[in-house]
Amino acid sequence: MRQRGVNSPSEARRVLGVNLVVTGAVQRLSDRFRVTLNLIDPVHGETPRQLDAAMIDDLMARVAILQDETVTKVAGMLNVNLLPQHERVLTAGGTAVSAAYDFYLQGLGYVRRYESKDNLDRAIASFESAIALDSLYALAHAGLGEAYWRKYKITMDPRWIEHALANGQRAVELNNLLAPAHITLGMIRSGTGQPESAISEFERALALEPTSAAAYRGLAATYADMGRPDEAESTYRRAIDMKRDYWGGYNELGLFYYGRGDYERAVPQFQKVIELTPDNSFGYNNLGVAHWGLEQLQKAGEMFERSLAAEPNFRAYSNLGVLYYMEGSYAQAAVMCEEALKLNDISYMTWANLANAYFWVPGKREEAMETFRQAAVMAEQQRKVTPHDPHVLSSLAAYYAVLGENEWALSLIDQALEIAPENPRVMYFAGHTYEQVGERDKALEWIGKALESGYSRSDVERDPWLRELREDNGFEQLLGRRT
Repeated sequence: MRQRGVNSPSEARRVLGVNLVVTGAVQRLSDRFRVTLNLIDPVHGETPRQLDAAMIDDLMARVAILQDETVTKVAGMLNVNLLPQHERVLTAGGTAVSAAYDFYLQGLGYVRRYESKDNLDRAIASFESAIALDSLYALAHAGLGEAYWRKYKITMDPRWIEHALANGQRAVELNNLLAPAHITLGMIRSGTGQPESAISEFERALALEPTSAAAYRGLAATYADMGRPDEAESTYRRAIDMKRDYWGGYNELGLFYYGRGDYERAVPQFQKVIELTPDNSFGYNNLGVAHWGLEQLQKAGEMFERSLAAEPNFRAYSNLGVLYYMEGSYAQAAVMCEEALKLNDISYMTWANLANAYFWVPGKREEAMETFRQAAVMAEQQRKVTPHDPHVLSSLAAYYAVLGENEWALSLIDQALEIAPENPRVMYFAGHTYEQVGERDKALEWIGKALESGYSRSDVERDPWLRELREDNGFEQLLGRRT
């Protein structure tokens, strides 16, 4: 009879030191399920050699045990004697209710495609159904927390943060051995300006599940927000290496490159998103903004249109609006931004884009100023959630400058530059703010720095707010230094 335990470290190395393959099959037999597992040595000898086999045979009502039981069986075939603490980690957060497990799996499937609001609503419904059947199902609470957080990110509606946090905390309360629960909390901590706490959560998740690509993605995003780009990039790449078939890793790395003005490196990441998920609205929209950064405006517009074809979304409508705005088609820009607001009236950037368009449409100046005030209101709501976000701070500075609240505008742009002094978008908004408050020298300085850091020259040359600045001799000198 074969002994299941490992007799010595050297025996474990002999078993695990070769490339082995686990194969298997699942059958449903009336009210039962049967799983057969085979341990194969595909290398040694002329033909693959079966080293061991195992079977799981149980009632369909107990299908929720399948994952844990399979891991245990495979460990046994490998002669790995699981310690009690390892077994606790493997079985943590599960449920004995088969229907709850089914709903949980459905929720996981939906939340993987988090670019779609409809998918997130379906994920929330699935996880809530699982919890209704088993209120102590910790993994379902973790999934529900992530789904609510993703819904906040896609809608920018802060009311979903409370639901996300409550479920993430509940999952940890039920069982703190769950990597997904710590990942959910890490996402929330990172996204609400608590980077040190976020890192602790992601590191805890990795201690429990060292191969978690989601934990590495979250850790990378936190490093990026903390101004640690080298660590962020290497961690993003590690996450991709662990899960090469998942679009989210490439999307997040692309956004990282885009945020640093490295549009050339962002493009292939978003192209990979589309290759893996051809119906992904995020992929087309993000590829569009990367092409825009490279001043390939026709390609950018085509990608925004394809994003809308994949799924109507406010980001693509808003980006098309800005594209028309930069081309001087202000009325058409306003129409696109109005369409965006029909889908989401919470995004401060969409309100600002509409305000910019109205400002240059004859007869719309007063309406433009009211719309800028609304943009400021929405951005202030976002600032309560992320008080140290340089994009929010720099955007608010630009809005207040247009509204004539110069002192407040200068205070906010100083804060943004202190947090992200090398961010091209923040530099551009600094130049925009200084131009509106009448500090031309500082405006030229920051517009020049933005261009040197990769900000789109065509955007600067087309922006109607910078028309007088472009007529300044200092602007010509600035361009001369760049060529």
